[in-house]
Amino acid sequence: MTGIAGVEEILRKHPLYNAHGSDFPRNVLKRTEVPQIRLQPLQPSPAMFAPWYQECDELVKACEEHDGRGEEFDQWYSQRYMSNKPPGMVGNVVLSPSKRN
Repeated sequence: MTGIAGVEEILRKHPLYNAHGSDFPRNVLKRTEVPQIRLQPLQPSPAMFAPWYQECDELVKACEEHDGRGEEFDQWYSQRYMSNKPPGMVGNVVLSPSKRN
């Protein structure tokens, strides 16, 4: 079973079939109807990005307010508490008693 004779026998064992059916050349397949996709027209850039800009501005403002609260506390702390302390404690210098010999 070598050569062309062997190939012919193998091909005869497998029947030929048409994937589209036996009537394919005579009956044309129906064309599939696909609905047309209509996209919304794009908005102009300023109108489309305006909400984003507003949101970013609000976030920046909220961050600045959050950072400002720490500064307000530092001012309050220095006025209320640190103003009553001796100068050595305010300047981050440790006051220690002198040693007597």
